[in-house]
Amino acid sequence: MNWLLFDYGEVLTRPPSPEVGALIAAEFDVPVTRLWPAYWHDRERYDRGVVDAGTYWRSVADQLDTDAPLGADLDRVVDLDQRAWLDVDPDMIALLEELAAETPLAMLSNAPTELADRVDDAPWAGLFRHRFFSSRLRLTKPDPRIFTQVCERLDTTPSEVLFVDDREVNVAAATELGMRAVRFTGVERLRADLRR
Repeated sequence: MNWLLFDYGEVLTRPPSPEVGALIAAEFDVPVTRLWPAYWHDRERYDRGVVDAGTYWRSVADQLDTDAPLGADLDRVVDLDQRAWLDVDPDMIALLEELAAETPLAMLSNAPTELADRVDDAPWAGLFRHRFFSSRLRLTKPDPRIFTQVCERLDTTPSEVLFVDDREVNVAAATELGMRAVRFTGVERLRADLRR
């Protein structure tokens, strides 16, 4: 393998905590169980960078039949959303440090611009020689074009990339393109999968 290509959310990070989800839901004055379907309804366009934060959160508010956050309220919701995706797993970072000593690492994440900027500033970001974000590429996984574009930018072929993602649909898309792909279910399982 020439490259190890990692997803970010729920691979490097833990899933969003119930506490942060509840804080976001409280901004819309709805129970958290109502938040998540509305949150994901139009998320792909936000992650792809074709709508800004204000437009995305207005869409969430429309789905919830409530008022959209504006001004400082919008800033607070955007910050909470980023916090939901910044709870990095230290065991995963330790594994990445080991792997980076032997094989170049890259990242491919479906993430809006605001989160991509925060990830770029993380102290561990330098472990990745390249960080690719859907909002900058204007494509999202599992679109095969995003994998093709990443391979071109890495100056390699799909067969020389091992891709790690927590979502089966993304793993299947990468495999279809010719990458070796592993579905992430935990750090120790990944360690075992990488030994094969």
